[in-house]
Amino acid sequence: MLRKVTLFAIVGIFYLFLLRTVGTFYQHIFRENLTLVQITKALALLAILAFVFFFACFLKYCLGKKRTELKGATVFVLMGYILMTVLYLKDLLSVFNVKGIFSPYFIEPFIPLVGSLSLLVFFIVFYKNPLTKSRKNAEKFLIFPVVGATIDLIIRSFILLRYFYFRDIRWFADLPEKFKIIVTPLVFFSFLMILYFFTYFYKYTEK
Repeated sequence: MLRKVTLFAIVGIFYLFLLRTVGTFYQHIFRENLTLVQITKALALLAILAFVFFFACFLKYCLGKKRTELKGATVFVLMGYILMTVLYLKDLLSVFNVKGIFSPYFIEPFIPLVGSLSLLVFFIVFYKNPLTKSRKNAEKFLIFPVVGATIDLIIRSFILLRYFYFRDIRWFADLPEKFKIIVTPLVFFSFLMILYFFTYFYKYTEK
């Protein structure tokens, strides 16, 4: 069960990165075809749900009573991604002209920031409290997801600050072209670093 959920999370992170990249540089594609937009947003929702199920299963199957710190971090990241799920669900419903979920407009830009922060906290705690005590092999590289999540949090913080100071952008795709050129390599690097955790954990479930 846990191995399958981890694989879904890996597929999910690949899809979200691909969608984020295409949506940043080829936004016109999503303006020309409503059906394509509906499909991509539905798949994005499934990708986010894969993370929710992963952390829920991790909490249920991997953590004993003594791992209170890691449990707390897992609950935090689970809540962060549940909020992300609500945001993605609202986004999906909007393209079907369904207004079933209410969330104040000014709160929405904070949700990705909370998601990134919760993921960073989880990775930090996991790095300090790995499931295995051996630091000779893959565990010593668990600092990579911490670095990746830190970069992602910095980028999202920058976007949020621009939103409040200049009111010109709300999401990554709204960044001016000169910023996209600078930030995109950082996003790619962050993606690879975070992906390491899920591939590491996928291999861990073989044991």
